Amino acid sequence: MKLKYVIPNKDDLWYRKSIIEDKDTMKFNNGIVPFPKEKWDSWYSKWIESDNKDYFYAYLFDEDCQKFVGEIAYRKDPNLNIAILNIIIEHKHRGKGYGKEGLNILVKTAFKNGYSEVCDYINKDSLSSHRLFSNFGFKIISSENNDDIEFRLTKNDYVNLYGTID
Repeated sequence: MKLKYVIPNKDDLWYRKSIIEDKDTMKFNNGIVPFPKEKWDSWYSKWIESDNKDYFYAYLFDEDCQKFVGEIAYRKDPNLNIAILNIIIEHKHRGKGYGKEGLNILVKTAFKNGYSEVCDYINKDSLSSHRLFSNFGFKIISSENNDDIEFRLTKNDYVNLYGTID
């Protein structure tokens, strides 16, 4: 697999709509998220066009099969200098290693953009996501509202596990 991230054009937001409105893909993410076309301009302006390092968004693209397979994103926690991660692999592409590679791309991007720590809040029932994050080196910090578990990884821990961030 040859995975890379691609910053989408506004016309490519059909893909985001297709994955976040897919019930199988969004099963462990509190259900589907409606993304009507009339919201695309404001969403795109905030996440893509603003050049604000508090937000990052991209599609994951498999160069071997020439397909989008998911999305990666982060946003800055409003209270801490920490990036809150978001990774969604399309249901039909799960179990093929995209999650681990996508997570690595996302974490490295956040660290390169100045963050010293990243986190994600994962539904307590999403055991495959727990394994992905734990095996990657994230540590469980807390449970939030008994539905989500907080996973964190520092830049220093990443470097100790994987070497440089280049």
